Amino acid sequence: MKVVPDQFALAYDAMVKDAYAHGDRRLLVFVATGEADGVAAARIVTRLLQSDGVLHTVVPVVGYDDLQAKAKEAMAGDTDDDKRAILLVHCGATEDVRALLDLRPEARAYVVDPHRPLHLNNVADDNDQVFLYWDDAVDGDGSADVPVDLAELYSEDEDESDGGSSSADEDGDDDRGDGRSEDVVDDEATIRRAHSGSREGGEDDAGQSQREERAASGRRSSSPDNVAVGAGAWVLGNGEPGYGDDDGADDNDRRVRRRVLSSRADRRRERRRAREERGIRRLEYYARGRRYGRSASETLYALSDSLKKDEPSLLWLAAVGLTDQLVHGHIDQARYAVAYEELLARVKSAENHDQATETGHAGGAVTKAFVHGRVSEEEALRLHLHRHWSLYEALVYSPFVAARLRTWSEAGRTTVETLLAVMGLPLREAKKTFGAMDPRVRRGLPQLVDEWVKVDWIRQSGLIDMKYDSFKLHYGYTDHLGAADVVSAVTALIEGGDDASRQFWAAWEALSPTSPSDVRRGLELSKNVQRAIVEQAGRAIQGRRVERYANFCCLNLSEGLPPRDRPLLRQPAALGRLASFVQDAFSTRPEGRPFLRMVVVGPEDRALGTCCVVGVASPLLRHALGGRGGEGDDAEPAPFGLGFYFQQAAAGLDPAATNDAFASSVVRVRPGDVSRFLDELHEALEGSA
Repeated sequence: MKVVPDQFALAYDAMVKDAYAHGDRRLLVFVATGEADGVAAARIVTRLLQSDGVLHTVVPVVGYDDLQAKAKEAMAGDTDDDKRAILLVHCGATEDVRALLDLRPEARAYVVDPHRPLHLNNVADDNDQVFLYWDDAVDGDGSADVPVDLAELYSEDEDESDGGSSSADEDGDDDRGDGRSEDVVDDEATIRRAHSGSREGGEDDAGQSQREERAASGRRSSSPDNVAVGAGAWVLGNGEPGYGDDDGADDNDRRVRRRVLSSRADRRRERRRAREERGIRRLEYYARGRRYGRSASETLYALSDSLKKDEPSLLWLAAVGLTDQLVHGHIDQARYAVAYEELLARVKSAENHDQATETGHAGGAVTKAFVHGRVSEEEALRLHLHRHWSLYEALVYSPFVAARLRTWSEAGRTTVETLLAVMGLPLREAKKTFGAMDPRVRRGLPQLVDEWVKVDWIRQSGLIDMKYDSFKLHYGYTDHLGAADVVSAVTALIEGGDDASRQFWAAWEALSPTSPSDVRRGLELSKNVQRAIVEQAGRAIQGRRVERYANFCCLNLSEGLPPRDRPLLRQPAALGRLASFVQDAFSTRPEGRPFLRMVVVGPEDRALGTCCVVGVASPLLRHALGGRGGEGDDAEPAPFGLGFYFQQAAAGLDPAATNDAFASSVVRVRPGDVSRFLDELHEALEGSA
């Protein structure tokens, strides 16, 4: 069942009551570990639960298999009569939660997850066991994420009555002997009929009418009930032979029967058309591919606001969640701008917005005031972690700059040095750590960046729009952290090891401003990952190692990586950023064209014996496919992204590739099966072309 913003507080209260109703009076909170938004969202909801004194257990999970196993273990002692409350953070929206968790009759699951498309069972009006917090205005392509007529889209059956029970049901002519009506069909069969030209009836309808006529003729004489066939139709009543004089009774009877059967056939055809249209629209909804709704952190911050419990620390976590979506390409700049303005209004109205940052003393002396936890807006630069290493390194390894200046090459680094000279910065100064640079240079850096666009060759290289609106968190006397810096640190900590639970709690601590050591460790790890992404992607591009298939391009890193980079580039987030970087690097070349689908194979994880394979679809793919997945209005819709085809390709392997992740376009394949997987993926995409 869908929970809209006006109902957030009611759903939260119901969740708390369900938690109290269980024997252990504890709420189970399952949190997906893969993204910074999930960790930030979990911190928000646990803060709310703590304020209400609700006992809860936070359980990090890495994928749906892990979620199923841990949920089964946690609920092992429950009976059908036990009430149980479960909260899923950053997971669950795309799966049928009731079936996934095998919920007992009195169990309730509450879902806060930005992954799309939604599994329509979760938001069906008659599903009173799953409650999905829904705070989306639009999805990635600017259209309503969930169709307005969602209940109709979900429905498998229509009301077959015309003001009462249907004549077909009364007569029983729909019974197939297996408990199903002929009107109940699966979506695949519906789609096949819809595209085979049988919508308008034809032989199928004629045959159906003949079967109805034979069944009706065998039942009519023994049926004592009135049969209503609509306005203007004849009505047979109380078993009388017909109307008019006795000589015309048989003729009247036949005419009435024909009208009854014709009306029934018309209604059947209409219901069939409605089912086919509904099935097509369901397929189109799912075919729009993987995308993201509003971040889980923003949704839960909206909940805190509806509960009158919003505070600056929660506002900061919402900003981190939003920035995570932007940094990893889950939303475009337009959607980010809308969400940013909403949060900015909150920042400006926050209680601590006017908190003093300076303290005056007798005699006119002014000193910096200690500020803790103040959130403010900032104009951020597209220079990766530029406050935490040298400006030169930030230019060389920032994906936005590196893709346009090709900084992995000697020529590209020479261009960076020329750029610094244009800015009036000595190379020696630019290679100092940012904190050691001349304070005047640090303060004037945004203005220096503004001068770039005035130089023709820099503008032609694509180095424009180097700034974007963001947020920062103040702490101490002079220190602050940018939202993008925190996202980078948290993401690196999440993927920086082999113990998912331990990594999750390290990322959890990094979101607290009182844990600077965790943040610093995450920042150092993030710099190493970004350095590896640019260097390895650059070597692959220079060495022409990016393979072109008919419908996608692939970079295979399963072999040839130096030992220091292997642990950095074996996780989904890093490989996804590498894929996006390669796409960007090719699309920004004057002679190049974008890779609409990019696949990256990571190095072998020896602990698991598999390679992580990640697929990324460019936002341009939707336009390349004509906006609806195919060419022409009559084309059957095809999925935009790669998740659907990844699952097809994985199923073609023996044994099948595993996908214990919350993203459908991520699979783990044995090293010896990588080539076979790519061939299967090629065939799957060829079949959809």
